[in-house]
Amino acid sequence: MNSTSMVVSGGAVVAQLMPRPHPITACADQLSAVLAEVAGVPAVYMSPEDKRAALLALTDAERRLAELRLRVIAAAADVADARGARDVAGWLASRTHAGSA
Repeated sequence: MNSTSMVVSGGAVVAQLMPRPHPITACADQLSAVLAEVAGVPAVYMSPEDKRAALLALTDAERRLAELRLRVIAAAADVADARGARDVAGWLASRTHAGSA
């Protein structure tokens, strides 16, 4: 996917194709950024109604995120192959330290 930007160069307008991230990559980046914004926000000061709404919304978001993650894992055998890993689960565990206590 690409986006186009216009640049003026010596009086001429030049179009440049700029690669855009895949929508799933963009989504992951946005999720990470939004979560960072609330990382230090205390939940204790939320009203009961806000807590109820947040719990329902977060549970739904968690379910949808798990489904998306599994879809990407199912399509990521090429990532493991390119990195010399036996499988995606092994590669992902080594990159995220999953399973270590």
